[in-house]
Amino acid sequence: MERNSLPSDTAYAAKIKKWHAAQHAVWAFFNNDGHGYALKNAVELKTLLEV
Repeated sequence: MERNSLPSDTAYAAKIKKWHAAQHAVWAFFNNDGHGYALKNAVELKTLLEV
């Protein structure tokens, strides 16, 4: 992802996978800053989650 290092994003993806497996509702919100990274970050998280 543009704004953060990939290791922290993969850690969040792992947590989200665990929560989803435990049948928790999981929501992700992205702050679309002046550089417009929100869409890129959402696509990358979707890729990391393999959905």
